Amino acid sequence: MKTIKLISLLVMLVIAWGCNRNKSANGHNHAEGESHSDGHDHSEIEAMTHTFYTSDFELFAEIGPLIQGEEAEIFVHLTDLSTYKPIESAEITTSLIVGEKGIRKIVTQADKASHVFELTLQPVVSGKGKLIFEVTRNGKKESFAVDNIPVFADDHEALHAEQDHVHGENPIKFSKEQAWKSDFKVQQVKRSTFHQVLKTSGQIISAPGDEITLSATASGITKFVNNRIVDGLAVRAGEALFAISGKGLTEGNSETKSADAKLFLDNAKKNYDRATELVKDQIISQKEFNQRKLDYEQALINYQTLSADMGTSGKSIATPISGFIKNILVQSGQYVEIGQPIATITQNRRLLLSADIPQRFYSQLNNIATANFTTSYDNHTYDLSELNGKLLSIGKSTSTTTFTKAVNFEFDNKGDITPGVFVNVYLKSSPIPNAITIPETALTEEQGHFFVYVQTEGEIFQKREVIPGMSDGLNVQILSGLEENERIVTRGAYLVKLASLSNAVPHGHEH
Repeated sequence: MKTIKLISLLVMLVIAWGCNRNKSANGHNHAEGESHSDGHDHSEIEAMTHTFYTSDFELFAEIGPLIQGEEAEIFVHLTDLSTYKPIESAEITTSLIVGEKGIRKIVTQADKASHVFELTLQPVVSGKGKLIFEVTRNGKKESFAVDNIPVFADDHEALHAEQDHVHGENPIKFSKEQAWKSDFKVQQVKRSTFHQVLKTSGQIISAPGDEITLSATASGITKFVNNRIVDGLAVRAGEALFAISGKGLTEGNSETKSADAKLFLDNAKKNYDRATELVKDQIISQKEFNQRKLDYEQALINYQTLSADMGTSGKSIATPISGFIKNILVQSGQYVEIGQPIATITQNRRLLLSADIPQRFYSQLNNIATANFTTSYDNHTYDLSELNGKLLSIGKSTSTTTFTKAVNFEFDNKGDITPGVFVNVYLKSSPIPNAITIPETALTEEQGHFFVYVQTEGEIFQKREVIPGMSDGLNVQILSGLEENERIVTRGAYLVKLASLSNAVPHGHEH
C-alpha cells in the first residue's frame, strides 16, 4: 500500500514538473495567484505562428490564444532580409475582425531588449475572424492577413481545440533572437542561367602598361634614399627612390664623368663664342664656325645627359608613375651597371588572369566568355563580371612544358588582389538556362552527402539532402532536392546544424 502511494506521489510530481516546464518554455506566465474558471492558464495552449514575406523584410508573428474577453499577447518579429537583422522601428497596425466587430492596436517601436514588437488584443466576440497586420515603413505600406483565425469562447474551448501546426519531418527550432545575433541569412531559391564550368588553375599578373621597371642610368653603388623603401610601399610620380654614386670608383665614376663633361662644355663654349666674333670679320670660314658650333652643342647634350638627376648622393632614380613598389631587385650598397633593373613599380589598377587549359577542354574553348577565381591566401572568390573583366585572348598553341593553352582575362583590381599569386579558376562556358543554383555557403557535407536547411516557418527549419552539380566557386547547381521559391539558409548553416542536435521543438517563445 505504501508502494502504491509512493508511485502516485511520483506521478503527480512529474505532471507538476511538466506543467511548470511548459510555462517556462512559453515565457508568458500569468501572475502568481491568477487563475481561470477551468483551472488552466494560457501557457498550456500552443501559440499560433504565421510568417509573411516581402522583397524587403520578413514578418513572423506569434499569436497567443484569442479568447473572448481576455487579453491575447502578440509578438511580431520584423527581419530585414538584406542583412537578416531586426527592424526595430515601423508602424504596425494589428486588426482583429470577427463578424461585424473589430478591434485595432498600433505599435511603432520594438522592445529594446528583445527587438520584438509586443502588443495585446482583447476580443469582444468569439467565432472565426480575420487578423490583419499592416506594416508602414519608409513610406511604403504592406498588408498581411490570417483568415479564419479562431476566437474561442472560453479557456476550456481553447485548450481542447485541435492545433493546426504542421512542422514537417524532424523540425529544427532556430529562433529569431539566435539568428539576429549571428552571421545569418536566408534566401529564396530562384532559377537562373548557370554556365558549364571548366575548373583549372591560373595566375594573377600585372596588366601591360600598368607596370614599369626602373633601371640604373649610371654605373655605381646603389643607395636607398631612406629606410622606408620596401616592397608594397606606395609611391608618387616623380618621387626619388634610389641614388647611384660612383665616388671611390676608378672606373665608371658618374660624378667624374659629369665633371669632365662640364670642363669640356666650358671649353667648347669659349671656342664657340670666339668663333662667333671671328666669323663676322671673315677671319675664319663659315665651315670652321659651323664645326665649333656643332662641338659646343654636342658637349652641351653630353653634359646635360651625364648631369641629369645628379645630386650630392649621386645619380637619382625616380619613379615616373604613381603606384606601389612590387619588388626591389637590388640591395643597398650593391654595384650596378647601366641598364640593370633596380625595382618594379605597379599601379595595380588593371590585372591579368592567365588560366591554364588542359587539352581535354580544348573543344570548349570557343564557348568561354568569363570566369571566377578563388585566391588561396584568403579563400575569397571573385567574379570577373563584377570587376569589369573581359576576355583578352585564347592561346593558339600548346605549351611544350605544361602541355596547356593559356586563356587571358583583364580586370579591375577593386579588391586586395596580389599580382603573382596562383589561383583556382572556374571558366564559364555554355549557358544552362533555368537552372536552380544556390550559394556554396548553403551546402553542408556529411560523409559524402550534401545537405541544405530549408526554412518551413519563421523559426522552423528542415534538413534536406540535395544532389549538387557543377560549381563556379560562388554558386553551385542543384540537380535535385530543392524547388523554386523555397527558402534556404545561405549563411550560418552550421549554426542550424548545431541546433538540430536538439530534436524537440518547443511551443511558444521566450522574450
